[in-house]
Amino acid sequence: MRWDPAPYSPIFEGDLAGHLDGLLSVASVPATIVNWGGDEPVTAQEWCAHLGELSGRTPNIEVRPVPGSQRGVALDVTRRLSLTGPSAVPWREGMRRMYEARKELQP
Repeated sequence: MRWDPAPYSPIFEGDLAGHLDGLLSVASVPATIVNWGGDEPVTAQEWCAHLGELSGRTPNIEVRPVPGSQRGVALDVTRRLSLTGPSAVPWREGMRRMYEARKELQP
């Protein structure tokens, strides 16, 4: 990873679909700009640790700072919240669902 911490705003795919009505209701020309991300900022380190717990493996996280690169992309979702309401799936549950769906695809 480039930084520690490396915060992001992960959003579960079901919440993307759940937000559509609210976002489409304010679609306009010129465009209505909204940060579309999850409600809870979480670091890449935290989600890697969580996925490690789910898989029974310990992630080996190496931090190698990259000068000039982004430290993460934690969004201000205040406007999105006012248009769509809160996400239905917390980040840990979303990561668990993602992991469960994809582990079934493993040979």
